[in-house]
Amino acid sequence: MQACCLSGRWAGFFRVYIAKALKIPYTENRAWIFPGQGSGRDIEERAGEEEMSYGAVIAVPPSYREELKQRGEDEGFRYLERIIVSLRRAGIRDLVLLGRKEGEAFPDRFKFRGLVLLPGTGTGLLEDVREGLCYLRERCAGVFFCPLTVPFFKTETLERMMEGKGSLILPSFRGRTGHPILFSSEAMKEIFSYHGGGGLRDACGALPESLIERIAVEDEGILVHVSHGGDFEELERKSEARLIRPELRLRISREKPIFGPGMVTLLRQIEALGSVREACERTGISYSKAWTMIHNCERELPFLVVERHPGGKYGGAASLSKRGKDFLLRYEAFSREMDRISEEKFQEFFGDFFPA
Repeated sequence: MQACCLSGRWAGFFRVYIAKALKIPYTENRAWIFPGQGSGRDIEERAGEEEMSYGAVIAVPPSYREELKQRGEDEGFRYLERIIVSLRRAGIRDLVLLGRKEGEAFPDRFKFRGLVLLPGTGTGLLEDVREGLCYLRERCAGVFFCPLTVPFFKTETLERMMEGKGSLILPSFRGRTGHPILFSSEAMKEIFSYHGGGGLRDACGALPESLIERIAVEDEGILVHVSHGGDFEELERKSEARLIRPELRLRISREKPIFGPGMVTLLRQIEALGSVREACERTGISYSKAWTMIHNCERELPFLVVERHPGGKYGGAASLSKRGKDFLLRYEAFSREMDRISEEKFQEFFGDFFPA
């Protein structure tokens, strides 16, 4: 399939905004063809430019993990939802959750949102965070560290931090630094090379002051740890209100969906791990479901998406084909543009009801 067909009452509305997003001239009778081989050079270049983006490592501190056993995991999932929403509204899509053990129950609503599950090392927060940073550093220009116990920070705080120039960026509210924190590639190298015997706080504190930038933000949420107790009811109420947002599930379809968020999550991990089975373990998608998704996609697209390499101890390896990777990058660039436009129009139409 190479044609993206828009029809019905809202066709004209969406064509205008898709044209704006892709920076192509709009004409009423335009043939809406997805760029194939030898065309779409501008989009290809833009997709490639945006491949190095921002990621985030979300960690459950060991002490809070014990508390969750007493309080019930629904509380943790509620805070995880808040963190994911804030990150995604800031355009951060590569997300790693540390501390989920193999076989532990995990809600389906998180499985197709770009969330990768890593079990952690079990040797402390510093080693766990190193594992998450190592997983993301090859394709992310910067990585946020977000403890699950600090769920009330604002999207605007993330955006301000991404404008910073330091190697380690710390948000500050009324002179007090909090979370999340942002590591650049240089700061990641310093964290990996730290052998001082302390934890994550000590490793960050060992960085030269010249690499650290503190950014003042109007966000009390960066200081509030839910595990410390106290009265944060008002802050939680405001955070609850910020959960109301436009949420697009962008899919490319024929009679049925061919390519969407689930395929993106799966293909990203196949590319990173070189194995469909390992990708399934990291994303929580069943092995049979993954192959059904791949086969359905390849049946409709005019090229192979996943290249199979038979043999080996675990039944062979897999990787994305050249055109499969190109298609993935274009979809992600297209999705980012649509999210941006959706957020803008949401504020235009509903901003007085739900301020950002």
